[in-house]
Amino acid sequence: MTVTSMANTSSIKSGVVAGKILQVVSTTLTSTYSESISSGVSSNTVTGLSALVTPASTDSKVLVTVHLYMSSEVAFGFGGFVLRRGATAIGIGDASSSRSRVTAFAGAYTNDDDDIALVSASFLDSPASISELTYAVSLHARQSTTSTYYVNRSSGNRDAARDGRPVSTITLMEVAG
Repeated sequence: MTVTSMANTSSIKSGVVAGKILQVVSTTLTSTYSESISSGVSSNTVTGLSALVTPASTDSKVLVTVHLYMSSEVAFGFGGFVLRRGATAIGIGDASSSRSRVTAFAGAYTNDDDDIALVSASFLDSPASISELTYAVSLHARQSTTSTYYVNRSSGNRDAARDGRPVSTITLMEVAG
């Protein structure tokens, strides 16, 4: 895991122009992660894929961008993720019957245990806070039974030169309000 922070909130003054990027914080998960998840349920937050930011002003917004490589042990369907600020789900779709509210969702197109999908999302959050905030993702299960989901690897995890090992990232940009 690599954490990069470029923050200089001590020099922020009252005359900051709205829309200016005040700080950038990014975490890159280079290792793998797996979790067994029940159908239609969101998991714990992915270990090692979270970022912390302390906004300079309650008017600030936080642009959150997530690039997550995931797979599942069952072909023809991966799932997705829910973006979280602390324990609160943010950037999720509207409630609609029994459909799960998620931030991003993707599926597999072949019946191959070497499939892996990039699931991405960006969301502009308005936290109205100057306290330290933690942003993270929870995996979301699509399968009809309890299944294992993987980050940064395929379910088959074949050891072959033609199969890559990607990285997943979460990046926060504080935007002046």
